[in-house]
Amino acid sequence: FHPTDRTDALYEVSVTLENLSNTRIEEVIYRRVFDWDIYPTPFNECVTIQPDPATVPNLNRTTNNGFMEGNPYAEWRTVDQENVGAVTATAPFTDFGPYDHGASFEFVFPAGLDVGASRTIQIYYGAAESQVRADAAIAAVEAQVWSFGKPSTDRVNGTCTDSPNVFIFAFAGLDDISDSPTPAPAPPSVTSAPTAEPTSSPTDGPTSAPTPVPTP
Repeated sequence: FHPTDRTDALYEVSVTLENLSNTRIEEVIYRRVFDWDIYPTPFNECVTIQPDPATVPNLNRTTNNGFMEGNPYAEWRTVDQENVGAVTATAPFTDFGPYDHGASFEFVFPAGLDVGASRTIQIYYGAAESQVRADAAIAAVEAQVWSFGKPSTDRVNGTCTDSPNVFIFAFAGLDDISDSPTPAPAPPSVTSAPTAEPTSSPTDGPTSAPTPVPTP
């Protein structure tokens, strides 16, 4: 969890999903749930979720219900059943509200994880003083899906406004990756120069002196 050097409006949170079991995980599910309570009109804010979920890698579903469980195996609810009058919207949408609501995202990585393997995604959280600055911030970190939370002009019957702040929650690093280590390239083969076999020549070896013939 640290400030990102690509914009002064966001913190970066690196989330590592690791298989610590002794069996392969065939499908990895990750869910984040949060409720926007935006100053100065908490419980009466406007919410954006963009872009179209169908265009976001490994995004399974999203909703403006920020009150469900974060457990990925818990029931997925598009409407807050405890919030009377809660209204749901189908993403993508912009400046929906004002209501008391939030944003939830569920990702499914079908590539799975081998034993001991991991993958990392990035979450970005922060705020900007205007919609223009908020748009620039998500562009700077190359966010793939995001939610904005804005206040309204009144706690009861207001309209959406980006003053004095626009809060940001975004994700990146969602593309499919291999969960297996990339094998190191094989070292280049070295071809040894052929070793010449010594050959015998007619003059190799000691030469015997001729035997003298006695003179009668």
